Amino acid sequence: MKRLGIIALILVGFALVAALYVTKTKAQSVQKEMERLQSALTQEQSNIRVLEAEIAHLQNPARLSELAKTHLETGPTKAEQMITMDELIVRVPVKAEAPQ
Repeated sequence: MKRLGIIALILVGFALVAALYVTKTKAQSVQKEMERLQSALTQEQSNIRVLEAEIAHLQNPARLSELAKTHLETGPTKAEQMITMDELIVRVPVKAEAPQ
């Protein structure tokens, strides 16, 4: 009977050691995953800062004004470009409403 108790305690001890090992390896893998995710998060935050800086540059009013002057060739409205409402109606006729 005493031998059976000792064998049972040894088996319980082995089971506890095995459970401890499994728990330790799972904790290590979770730690590695957490470090990987933290690294990915840091990289994404860096990417966001870069994109925000690019957006700020692209939306810069002075830059947009210069691009508009260069590529759109816009300027003040000339007198020849002005038309009256009657001329507008002639150029863009009013469409009759479609029957329903």
